[in-house]
Amino acid sequence: RYYAVATKHFSTRVGVIGTHLGYQYNLRTDFPMNGPFAAIDWVPVWLNSQNFSLKTIAEYDSRTFNFGFIVSFWEDRFEAMVELMAMKWINAGIRYKLVLKS
Repeated sequence: RYYAVATKHFSTRVGVIGTHLGYQYNLRTDFPMNGPFAAIDWVPVWLNSQNFSLKTIAEYDSRTFNFGFIVSFWEDRFEAMVELMAMKWINAGIRYKLVLKS
């Protein structure tokens, strides 16, 4: 899959709002996702600290609308994600971020 995306974040009194707009292209015939995509995310200021943050995400992936949450904790090293894909199916996962410092 190939894609190009532009992102802009805005700091407001209620938190950080991120906007994302792009275009994606792939050659798959069984699962084509060619077209524009867009997303907006919000990290509320009252749920954001060094050890914990909550991000709300709404996105259009060129085929469906999705909505979800990402919770980051322990200095943003662990993330837990829950998303409602196509506003029908639940997608969830956890992730550990390994940061390499030079």
